[in-house]
Amino acid sequence: NAVDAPADQITGKKTKPPRRPHIFIAVHRHANDLYFKRMQSEQYLLLTSLRDGATVQKACRIALKNADPKIDWPPRIQAWFKNWTELGWFCKKR
Repeated sequence: NAVDAPADQITGKKTKPPRRPHIFIAVHRHANDLYFKRMQSEQYLLLTSLRDGATVQKACRIALKNADPKIDWPPRIQAWFKNWTELGWFCKKR
């Protein structure tokens, strides 16, 4: 019933912790309550491109530059815009 020592104690090497994944979130208010919404990297890139003044076409191009080509993106992007509109994320520029 002997217990083996961990591998890093045997070899003397330090074990590296796993890499932290990148997490994309949007923080917003709705009905005076604070919320955060976790996003895919493509969603984040699309929204930040729009915020920075890109057209919708250019923002989509930027967001999908390194995206998986096997995914049917148009219905997914349409659902994102529907959700964002329902949350009131779009308004007239002042």
